[in-house]
Amino acid sequence: MTNDTVQQFWKSYLDAYADIPTADRERLLRQSVADDIVFSNPTGEEGRGIGSLIEHVSQFQTKNPGGYSQATSFSSTTTSSYRNGRCTRRTAQNWQRVTPTHASTSKDV
Repeated sequence: MTNDTVQQFWKSYLDAYADIPTADRERLLRQSVADDIVFSNPTGEEGRGIGSLIEHVSQFQTKNPGGYSQATSFSSTTTSSYRNGRCTRRTAQNWQRVTPTHASTSKDV
């Protein structure tokens, strides 16, 4: 998998946070993560499965109407560790969460 491919997955994931129809959000998330995803966020929320992630991302628009996230930098490396038969990929991203008033919060993940 190339860095360009990983960047496209990441872009699709971030695009899912935008104020878009639910069907588009679900499509973007399904093309960017595995169905059995396990996730957490900086506030300590955790979830398991694509359905849980879709709900989590949908709640972002409820809490931040019109907000979205955008990547400001990206790097990715493949590691040799395997989990559940899958090779893991580590990524480092800087991203901004933008609210309708254009105030933003930068995060390193």
